[in-house]
Order: sequence, then C-alpha cells, then structure tokens
Amino acid sequence: MNITAEITSVSKKGFHANTGTIKKPQIHFCITNNSFVSDELPVVGDIVTLEQRDDKYIIIEVQSRKNFLGRFDHAKQKYQGFAANLDTIFVVTAANKEFSQNRIRRFLLLSGGQDIRKVIVLTKIDQLKAKELVKFKNVLQKEFPMVEHTYINALDKDQVLTLLNHVKKKGSMILLGSSGVGKSTITNTLCDLDLKTKETIQGGRFADKGKHTTSSRNMYYTKSSHKIIDIPGIKIVGLERETILQSEIFSSITTLAAKCKFTNCAHQTEPGCAIKNAIENGTLSRAELDAYLQVMNE
Repeated sequence: MNITAEITSVSKKGFHANTGTIKKPQIHFCITNNSFVSDELPVVGDIVTLEQRDDKYIIIEVQSRKNFLGRFDHAKQKYQGFAANLDTIFVVTAANKEFSQNRIRRFLLLSGGQDIRKVIVLTKIDQLKAKELVKFKNVLQKEFPMVEHTYINALDKDQVLTLLNHVKKKGSMILLGSSGVGKSTITNTLCDLDLKTKETIQGGRFADKGKHTTSSRNMYYTKSSHKIIDIPGIKIVGLERETILQSEIFSSITTLAAKCKFTNCAHQTEPGCAIKNAIENGTLSRAELDAYLQVMNE
C-alpha cells in the first residue's frame, strides 16, 4: 500500500516522515529504495510517496517540489539539499562580531530566483545600546533593501512570536545562519520545545560564542500550525553561478550586465561596460560590484 507523507527529519541514519497532520502527526522512520541518485534524495519538507512493507516504510518517489534550497558542492558538482516547499527563509545573524554582510548575502543568494519570502533576523539586540542598534539597522537597510528585516532578542517570547507574521498560515519556514546565533532558541520558543543548546546565558543575555548542537535537519510544528525547519549551522555557503544570476540580490548588476558591449565583459576595463558607467555616474556602488565579483569568482 502506498502512502503520501512529508519528510520531517533527515540524518545519517535515514529519514522520518509524517503520514498524519500537523495537529496529529504520525511520524515513521523510513529509508529510500535504490533508485535515487544523490541529487534526488529527499530533504526536509519534501512530499513523498511511501510504500509500506510490513513494518517498514520505503520512499519510492519524491513528488514535484514548489522550491528547493541547498548549497552547491563545487568539488563534487552537486547540491547538498537542505529543505523543499518553503514559504519563508529567515537568515539569522547576531548583533556581535559574528555579523557579516558577506555571509548574510550568501545565505540570501541560496534561494536564487525562486519565489520564497526572505527575512533577515538580527538577534541579541538586548546586548546593544540604542545607538549601536541604529548602526546595525542602517547597514542592513543600506546593503539589503530588497528583503525584509526584523530585530529580536531570541530570549523574549513576544519578540520571537512576531516572526510568524512573516509566514503564511500553515506555511513552512527555515532558519539559516551560523552556529550560536540563536536558531535553536527561536525554535524552542515557537514550538514549546527544549532542544539541547550550548548557549551560555550571562546576566540574561547570550554569550558571544553561543553554540547549538543541532546535528540533523528537522521539522517542528508550532501551536499555530506553522512548520519550522532547524538545520545545523552552516560554515561554507556554496553557490552555483546560475543561482547567483537568478537571484534578486544582484538584480541591479545582472540587468546592467545585459547591456554591456561584450557578453564576456569582466566589468573592469572593457569599453562599453554598462556597469562601469553606472559606477561612474553614481547609480551603482563600487561596494556592490565588489561583492558581486567576489561571489562570482569563488
């Protein structure tokens, strides 16, 4: 007998899938058959077809995806999938020395040109003075005007609950970010869980070097019937060239590049370069071009 289910967890041991509903989940351990190649393996959020064989559940098909999120392994020339069928991506970063515009940009680029809502979440704002918070806000608004921003103390339940305003009812969200920025703490609050963390609380505040112990990719459910995907902190964000070109993050540059005199223009000293002209007349910043060239040339 075949059953439709949703993948809720992926680890080295295998997969878990929900054959029930959000309100009444029925979670089963399952494995794949031998027909999948690595790039086709199920990810959290996938809708799959299971075949039940006695007390075993076998994934025989991954149904059509609305979208897919993963990083590209240039050495192996394949994707490592994170999640599928997402409504919202939260790029979580901390208001301390972990904060990196380049890292935020790379997380945002992961979704390419796919129709997924993107929100930057700045955590640990309780550690900031008012003037310091304004500086962080100004940087985010200047560098990432194309996406939404929100600012929270991940230990404040009311502030964390505001994140649900950015997700459709019964929709799914994923938290992307480095280790220790508060992703598991956010998940704990939204889902009334007690996921194990190694974050040190000092005077009611996160220590700068918080670390969590998420080692698998997991989906959890909120009381408001939202789905939240928590994955391990990501150190290296591999990007494929086509994903970068399709993303709205660099849409101003890719639009200009199409107007360059030469199709292989490097946007440096070539004549007829629309991007170079835009920098000279002030409609494009050199910093934005440098960021674009950095990710394209890696």
